Formats: sequence, C-alpha cells, structure tokens
Amino acid sequence: MKNPYVQLMDTGNLVVKDRKTGNLENLLWQSFDHPCDTLLPGVKLGRSFKTGKDRYLSSWKSPEDPAPGQFSLWIDPTGFPQLVLRQESVMLYRAGSWNGQGFTGSPARTPNVSLCNFQFVMNETEVSYECDTNGALVSRLWVDQSGGVVRYIRSQVEPGRWVSAIYAPVDQCDIYSTCGANGRCLVNRSSGCVCLKGFATQSLKDWSVAKSTKDCIRETQLNCT
Repeated sequence: MKNPYVQLMDTGNLVVKDRKTGNLENLLWQSFDHPCDTLLPGVKLGRSFKTGKDRYLSSWKSPEDPAPGQFSLWIDPTGFPQLVLRQESVMLYRAGSWNGQGFTGSPARTPNVSLCNFQFVMNETEVSYECDTNGALVSRLWVDQSGGVVRYIRSQVEPGRWVSAIYAPVDQCDIYSTCGANGRCLVNRSSGCVCLKGFATQSLKDWSVAKSTKDCIRETQLNCT
C-alpha cells in the first residue's frame, strides 16, 4: 500500500483510502466495521456468516476510559435472531425478535419523536440491523457504562439538543430472568417478584436475597412416574 490517507466522512465514518488505485472510493479500512459504544446510521449490528465476524456495541469502561466495559449489545443469531444486552457473558436484557417493523420487546418510544427507518436483514450470508435516516435526522444508539441502551435523536426544534427517544431496560422487570424459575415480576411491588400460583420460594428469606434463592418450587409435588 502506497500513498494511504485518512478521511473523516460527514457520516462520522473514519476511512483509510489508497490514492494509488485511482479510485478514491476503494476503502482499505473503515471505523464503521468496528463500532465502539455508539451505533450511527449506516453502521450494521450483527454477524457475517461468511467470515464469522460479529459487529456489536461495547460500553466504555468509564466516562474517561474508552476501553471496552462490561456491557455489550449484540444480535443473537440463535433461533430467531433477537437483540440482547449482556453484562460480560450473562444476558441482562433482550429486546425480543424482529417482527418486520421493530423488536417485539422494545419499550415504547417518546411520543412525537421521529425515529429511523430500521433495516433488518436475515439471509444465508448475514443477520444484521441498522438505522437508516436518509439524512433526514441525526440518530445514535448508545450503550452507557451503567448498562442502559439509549436511542438519541438530534432535536429538529432546538438545535444542539439530543432527545432520548427510547431507553432500556425500563425497570427491574425488564431484567432477563430476574425472578428465576416459576416466578413473575410486578413493577408495583418493591421486591418485584412473586411465585406463580401453586409455587413457593425455596427459602423463607425475602426475595431481596441472592438470586440463587429466588427460584420457586411446587407447593405440592407431582405424583407421577
């Protein structure tokens, strides 16, 4: 490679090109292939089945340290692909599977705020998700250091202001498997968790204790062989 040069595009994509080819669009490297904590329009989140490469978001370690933190946002291709948030290797939140317009478990968006034209691709070569704004608005999806996923839209009414359009997880009941087996979560309950009818906690301790004690067991065991 001779005569390489770096250019920051209007889209936010940092690219490396080679003048020798005569084709200035021939990219040698681009930052859109290596997202950090922010998903911009034009960046794909997902997996290439040809190369096995995953594109995912990773939170910063701290507001001052851009090293990868403990939270990451992925497209999980297992079964029907869905958007998941992990804390290290543990699933923390899932946005559900794609229904043609959005992820089924995504929280409601802020009223009167325009969003992206979401693109979801699932075929033999890739599964991917991206936001296409056609230049009509500025949007970014961000994974913060506390494990929150926020969709920001640049305000078209107040220049320079970012509007939070979607935030997840919304509450304690959005946390994946927060109540363990045979339990259900109630938003208006301080501890959040109760057992399903016919089940009780394995321990007399309160639900606020370690998650390992939260699984509910049958009050009357099944008498079957």
